[in-house]
Formats: sequence, C-alpha cells, structure tokens
Amino acid sequence: ANKSTWGIYENVKNIVGKSLEMTFKMFIDELHEYGYNTYFKVLNAKDYGIPQNRERVYLIIILKEFDNGKFKFPEGFDNGIRLKDMLEDEVEEKYYINTPKAQELIDDLIKTGKLDKTISNTVRAGGEVQ
Repeated sequence: ANKSTWGIYENVKNIVGKSLEMTFKMFIDELHEYGYNTYFKVLNAKDYGIPQNRERVYLIIILKEFDNGKFKFPEGFDNGIRLKDMLEDEVEEKYYINTPKAQELIDDLIKTGKLDKTISNTVRAGGEVQ
C-alpha cells in the first residue's frame, strides 16, 4: 500500500498531558514503526495572528525516507490584531439576547473588570447602548 509522504495531526493540549501521555506516546511509537518521523508542539492560535487564546497540539509526520531532519515549527509573532478589531460596530437587533439574566451577567463582567467597557457595547443584552 502507498504511504502518505507527510501528514498533520491536531488535537487538544490534554493529549500530551499527564493523563493521556502514555496513549500519545503509543501513538507516536506506532507512527515510528510505520516508517514516519514525528515532530509535535503545543501552539497557541494567539501567537500566529488569530485573536483567540486557543492551545492545540500539532503533530507533523514525515515519511523517514523523505525527511531531511530540518523541520521546525514556525516562530510565534504578535500582529497586534485583537478580538475587538474583528467585531462589527453595528449588529442587527435579531442577534441580541434580550433577557435580564444576560444583562446581569454582562454588568457583572464589566463591574469585575473581566469585560472592557469599550467592548461591552457590542456584547450587550437588549440592544441599548448603556
């Protein structure tokens, strides 16, 4: 059977954590037996131009006879883009969650400093700018 020359596998960070460490190691060992070299690393989307704090394990597999041993994961960078840069200023009324419970949650997030007041106008209940 023809083997793929290379592949990319992505999973949640926990796959390399203590509880799943042995399972992941068995997976890697099996790939080595099938003739692949492996490179894996936990990368965070926020370090690669995506305004989201999202950690994932990336595993690169390369068939040994095609691997020059020079694979390196790209260096992270900060392009300055934040979630607030992606949000629209005007959102149609139909998308609002208009409940007292939602407003209470938003007010609490602003009060405790977890939600920036300048952003909170786009994340609001009812559609009234506070």
